[in-house]
Amino acid sequence: MEQGDRGSVGRDEPALGPVVEGDRNGDQAAALAGGRAGHRGVDLTLERAAAFLAAGADGIFVSGAVGPRTVKFLVEGICGPLNVMAGPGAPPVAELAALGVARVNVGSGIAQAAHAVVRRAARELLDAGTYESSADGLDYGELNALLGR
Repeated sequence: MEQGDRGSVGRDEPALGPVVEGDRNGDQAAALAGGRAGHRGVDLTLERAAAFLAAGADGIFVSGAVGPRTVKFLVEGICGPLNVMAGPGAPPVAELAALGVARVNVGSGIAQAAHAVVRRAARELLDAGTYESSADGLDYGELNALLGR
């Protein structure tokens, strides 16, 4: 995936394929494996993880590896905390934690969702001249409370 392209965690990537055979999420644990798929990609990920830990890393971040079989395999093969990036289509945080994931990151996912709301509201205003898409917005009191004022 190109930088900035979140894609869908749950879709199969034809160029990568499933990282662990039978993992229905078609993970992309190739982040550390230099883009290689299949068991060899996971092996390379484990080799690189070991090298990073030996060099002093506090944990290993594998972007897109969220399929339960792949996560379990990585947790068992990495001698340090496993951190993953998740989003739509990924298992819930509790399931990832139960598999041994130390940290779940959503990256820019929440900001991207907020930008989508802005786009929908602007499109509605421009196209229909209405404001319904902003009906669930936070009022000033709630916003100030969030900012500690």
